[in-house]
Amino acid sequence: MKDVKELLKTIRNNELAVKEHKDELMYAGILQQGLLPRQRHFDRIFEESFLIYKPKNYVSGDFYWIGEKNGIRYFASADCTGHGVPAAMLSVLGYSLLNYALYNADLASPSEILQKVDCKFIESFDFDGTAHTTNDWIDMSLCAFDPGKMTLTFCGANRKALVISEKMSHVLPGNRYPIGGWQLEEYRDFREHTIDVCPGDWVYLGSDGYQDQFGGLMGKKFGSSRLHAMLKSIARFSGTDQKVFLQEHLGTWTNGREQTDDICLMGIKIS
Repeated sequence: MKDVKELLKTIRNNELAVKEHKDELMYAGILQQGLLPRQRHFDRIFEESFLIYKPKNYVSGDFYWIGEKNGIRYFASADCTGHGVPAAMLSVLGYSLLNYALYNADLASPSEILQKVDCKFIESFDFDGTAHTTNDWIDMSLCAFDPGKMTLTFCGANRKALVISEKMSHVLPGNRYPIGGWQLEEYRDFREHTIDVCPGDWVYLGSDGYQDQFGGLMGKKFGSSRLHAMLKSIARFSGTDQKVFLQEHLGTWTNGREQTDDICLMGIKIS
């Protein structure tokens, strides 16, 4: 009887510990989302936009960021190593470094901003002059839209961007390395691309979370090709309708399967 009582006590203690851990994660998720831009912040800068942001487990290693300086409108999405609490901590660091690069370091071009973020990210893990031994990194897409010149400048760290216009689409390639991570180079050169855009064009940035969700009849990944084709088919719709369609389609695709990764997908309409 004593052994049974001890077992029941252990089970109750474990249940309480699990509940406390879950409550802490839920509150941490609220705090994390409190740091990120709200829809009203998007509405101040962009005429139309949508965002799908779905952490895998309460907190997320994916994050998004927007900014404006000297009439140039900036927007970014990023995917940090892993998911859960460690990745969420990296997301807070990455978010703050983007703000630092644009507003404190007074940089303007996406390539300069990513270079500064990369350097500061590495410095953050340099303790007492000894470089960090972990392989933490951030995949990031960063765009700068100049409404006066009607140009879009993109720079990616291991991520791409998709631009869809009325008659055609562009996949803007990123650099083949992330922010941070193991580096053989002393200084990374992040190259950017500038294209002309027109009112009504849509720009899509995101992590690999949506396309990496397993589902369908064969239980395979959704895939980037399928995602790009779907975005091309719905780009004529409003941002609200695109978001609803993407969320519903994701639910149909996964069909109750567990979410495999954090999801962040952003759409910005050029105006």
